[in-house]
Amino acid sequence: MAADLFLLVCALLFGLGFRQLFRHLPEERWQFVASLPLKKNGDGSWQGLNLTFYGLFTGLAGGFGVATFILLTAAVGVSLMTTVLLTLGVLAICLPAAKIIATVVEKNRHGFTVGGASFVGIIIAPIFLWLADKASQHWWDTPLPTLPMLAAMSIAYVMGKGSVDWPVSVSAAATARPSKMLPPGPGACLPRSTMSLSAKPKKSPLPGKWKP
Repeated sequence: MAADLFLLVCALLFGLGFRQLFRHLPEERWQFVASLPLKKNGDGSWQGLNLTFYGLFTGLAGGFGVATFILLTAAVGVSLMTTVLLTLGVLAICLPAAKIIATVVEKNRHGFTVGGASFVGIIIAPIFLWLADKASQHWWDTPLPTLPMLAAMSIAYVMGKGSVDWPVSVSAAATARPSKMLPPGPGACLPRSTMSLSAKPKKSPLPGKWKP
């Protein structure tokens, strides 16, 4: 009963959050949360580093996913140190992978790809867990609950990825391709099954990408 109530509350919170955020985040004023001055030009203007709401919500979603993993593994008796070390090991591979995949696959030298990092994490996380279990058995003669921890990883991924879809809607209206420019098949199906956004372009298109 407690688990069902927990899932119901999470579903309601996420539903209300998606409803509000999908409605307001595509607006132009929700692009930049802050700008850090880096260098002053000769004419008195400044060069700065823009901090976007996309990055803010992405970081919060990642933290939410990690917190979910820690909570679920603690529920099955895994120590906090083991969970933190396993998480840091996975992040040490996934964070550089987000940059490398964005550069090699998406041809974007100035960005990161959450999907690329997730793809690498899904592959290496079970391997890291298997190595952690072997190390625990070797040094402490205590096996880790691998199946519950794999389930915790899956749930934490869904929670984190579901949360990061909020900021995706911020950039969607800025860089998305209009459905009318799609081929007849997808162009006819998507408008009835997807979210529609309308806003002025707010970002420079990437090289080789569609230009508004």
